[in-house]
Amino acid sequence: MSLDCVRECADMARTSDCVQQYRTVQLTIRVLRWSGGKPGLGQLDIVSELVMPKYEVKELSAREVASSGGHFEAGDLRVLDISPPYTKADGLTQGGYTREQLDPKSLWTEPDYDTPTRDRVVEYVLSGEPSGTYRLINLNTDDVTAWSLVLRRSRETP
Repeated sequence: MSLDCVRECADMARTSDCVQQYRTVQLTIRVLRWSGGKPGLGQLDIVSELVMPKYEVKELSAREVASSGGHFEAGDLRVLDISPPYTKADGLTQGGYTREQLDPKSLWTEPDYDTPTRDRVVEYVLSGEPSGTYRLINLNTDDVTAWSLVLRRSRETP
């Protein structure tokens, strides 16, 4: 059995109507661009928007925060069970999400000077309970069948 097969089975289980009806938090990843060259200046345009399925979201425990060496803070949230990328059984179709889809800023790191980054912002919008706009603190890819994101609130949803 290949890793792709295992990932596809796990993804099918996570995204089935059976499971989705009990999950209440939807994640949307938006890349925004400011026409004035840096955040807050000029007109705001949505460059890309990735609307993802509903996920289980949990606040990090006091133990996780304390053992993070200051990396995590109280109130940070973990989005669980995100399917890593895989090739479906037909051999042609792709499923899951890539690192670049989950962390668009990873494409903008130096020395990639062809992509201007000072005018862009990535928002992680949670709809449901909890809801709000967040920023990425950590993308955990240690588990081969389920990745997770740690998010920190950046502003309240109006």
